Amino acid sequence: AAEVLSSEHFELREALPSEAEAAMNRAKMEAEAIGKGEVPLRVLLAQGEAATVVGKLGANVARLRDLALVSIDDAENPPFDETERICSAAKATLAQRLRALRLILGDLATRNAAIAREESVTGEPVGGGDAAEGMRQVQVRLLFPAE
Repeated sequence: AAEVLSSEHFELREALPSEAEAAMNRAKMEAEAIGKGEVPLRVLLAQGEAATVVGKLGANVARLRDLALVSIDDAENPPFDETERICSAAKATLAQRLRALRLILGDLATRNAAIAREESVTGEPVGGGDAAEGMRQVQVRLLFPAE
């Protein structure tokens, strides 16, 4: 005995999401909202500084990408020098972008300290050495949107 299909078999009914599905949908919407209207943090880097941020085999930038969308791109020429790079941190909460910036600055401070040790003949860091251990100075050039 074969059944005959009727119009009831083709009715669409909307199922209400479970609490777990609703929570997942809210989390997805919040994650999508993070990227809207945010201003990415951008730092202008010299070519050697950019190499330090990327790290050997991209290890440093991979660590940073666990926090935010971090990219290193060529700077526009003009107004910047063709050897300069722009490091951007975006699509994350402000706290995560600032943490990524702190890690970048830490890498640059370590690099600068190593260069100073190599260049120093007397064993004193270049630049006077008046900064306390762990508090090395790093020159930072932040880029802000004009609009």
